[in-house]
Amino acid sequence: MSGQSTSGKGEARFTTARDFFAVVDEEVTAERIGGTTGVVCFEIAGAGTWTVTISAGGSSVIAGEAGGYDAKVVTDEERFLSIVEGRASARRLFMTGKVKVKGKLELAIKLDKLLGPAV
Repeated sequence: MSGQSTSGKGEARFTTARDFFAVVDEEVTAERIGGTTGVVCFEIAGAGTWTVTISAGGSSVIAGEAGGYDAKVVTDEERFLSIVEGRASARRLFMTGKVKVKGKLELAIKLDKLLGPAV
């Protein structure tokens, strides 16, 4: 897939937020979700807005903001990519004000597990 690196471990897997959301259903699998369900809207400054529905069967994404969501995460593309790449903690970025959350904080707190690279 364009925009994705397939080589060494030290390289970024995604070059843009759009790259991540193009494959989010492969990244956020039923095994990783556990019992988590909800709708999370991601507003990524300079990149776009996506809404991810998380359910027992996995996840699905639509471009734009859906009519309703449980949590909305607002950040910039560099910080978002650092979360999905596992280089930064969503919790830590939230605590320092670099990631903002509206709605159900308990859902947003699980972003490291849901969005970060599989271990």
